[in-house]
Amino acid sequence: MTKDPASFRHQYQETDFPYINFSDQKLLENGFYRGISGQEIQGELEENILLYFPVHRYYEPSWYNKENGRIGFNIRNKIIGRSDKSLIKENVIREIEQWILDLLLDKYIYESITNTVRIIDNDGTIRLGTEIMSMRGKNTILNELLNELLTIIYRVKYKNIEYARLGVGQKEDRRISILIKEKDGNEVEVAPTFSHLSSGEAMLISLFGTLLKEYDELSNSSVNSLEDVKGIVLIDEIDLNLHIEYAKEVLPQLLKKFPNVQFIFTTHSPFLLLGMQEVYDDNWQLVSMPEGESISVGDFSEIQQAYNIFVQGYEELKENYNRVQEEFKSVTKTLVITEGKTDWKHLKNAYNTFREKGEFLDLDIDFLEYEDINMSDSELYRLLNEFAKVPNVKKIIGIFDRDEGYGKKLSKHTYKEFGNNVFAFSIPIPDHRRGHQGISIEFLYKDEDLLRTDEEGRRIFLTSEFKERSGRHKKYPNISVANVNKIAGKTEENNSKIIDTDVFDEHDRSLALSKNNFANYVYYKHENFRDMDLSGFKEVFNIIRQIQQI
Repeated sequence: MTKDPASFRHQYQETDFPYINFSDQKLLENGFYRGISGQEIQGELEENILLYFPVHRYYEPSWYNKENGRIGFNIRNKIIGRSDKSLIKENVIREIEQWILDLLLDKYIYESITNTVRIIDNDGTIRLGTEIMSMRGKNTILNELLNELLTIIYRVKYKNIEYARLGVGQKEDRRISILIKEKDGNEVEVAPTFSHLSSGEAMLISLFGTLLKEYDELSNSSVNSLEDVKGIVLIDEIDLNLHIEYAKEVLPQLLKKFPNVQFIFTTHSPFLLLGMQEVYDDNWQLVSMPEGESISVGDFSEIQQAYNIFVQGYEELKENYNRVQEEFKSVTKTLVITEGKTDWKHLKNAYNTFREKGEFLDLDIDFLEYEDINMSDSELYRLLNEFAKVPNVKKIIGIFDRDEGYGKKLSKHTYKEFGNNVFAFSIPIPDHRRGHQGISIEFLYKDEDLLRTDEEGRRIFLTSEFKERSGRHKKYPNISVANVNKIAGKTEENNSKIIDTDVFDEHDRSLALSKNNFANYVYYKHENFRDMDLSGFKEVFNIIRQIQQI
């Protein structure tokens, strides 16, 4: 298709586009050329069912009776009658666009003062000029609040921005545009009109813009911040048209910006639930419908791995690969990479201790020592796959926890060979944990060492120490776990897990020791964590020995 057929024929030769007939009548008349390869499909539209479900499709629920007219009330401190607007909001993007345009124009017309000023040029010449001073009125404040919301929305897509803001097009095409300012100072137009918004961006802007618009129109008080907006908002399928990163990262932040609005919404997105948990912690309620049963995001913990793969995975994989590759250049031995920033500390401490006692002297290994790399089991597995794509002179061994994800899969065999000197295995179950259903590396210690306390009385806890219904400690009822969902289905000895947060005594004093602090105490030989029984670690190094001998 071309806008100018004559110019097209003049600029290009038939040899540039051998599949186009430059003499085609439709091309000469309107710049459009249709080419068909393969069998004739002229009758396809008439003879077959063709369906298209666009992103802007809507449905009318059974309870929605339009014949009853608009459902709405005008609010002036109390309910005093019907308004001319419905509480039910459908496809409001055009309405919002017009409101924003009016808001910006009112801001420029009524909230700015134009003064004539004298300007002295470099050569001393005095001339008259125009100075525009902005007053911070109602429209200016609403504009700033909209820009605050836009910045949250666009920061996911454009990582290197200071802010996003609204703009107004020229007179001949007066439309709302969206611009972002990057940290290097450049300002870029990312949406010349609202028609250029993605369906997800349009949904977020129309949804949260409507909150501002409606409250501004119905409230007697002025809106100076998003905290001033009060009310109850019901949203059906709030994640509709949202990319999973918007659902997890952006939507919870936007909801949090309206702390005095009670949001009640439905969703099919476990990614949104993960984001809500990260932003709100326990200050929200999750209800499974239609039973009305209150449930926990912990029921969707496996979705975090999927999210890492879908969204964060690529960038993290690239960063991790580059960092490990640099480390690998200086390593002359087998490189051991662990899942999580604490595992290498436990393994290296055990390795050094064994060698001091004359054991495993035939092993020649280095550990990837890191604090700030996100190395979950999925990241580690993908990293090993990347290294296996190229020849490696030295061996690379990934070590996984045994309790979830890829660690569970790897536990079916002693070790897995990826190729090109890349291997992986799950930590083996030591004799003192026989029958245990999956373990993390802390379970390689015996309980008497695992449950040691620091000088402040904090320690690692096990889910098997608590009663499932009450969350109280079985032996010390004055101790309880704050979130009973952490121990649900895990209070038996054979499926116990580590608890390193949210354990309190009767005085609300935190008693839990984090996994990271526990690892540091062991690694740096804290006086309360010396002379640990490391026999549970021996089989790890026996497997490494098997791999080194290949």
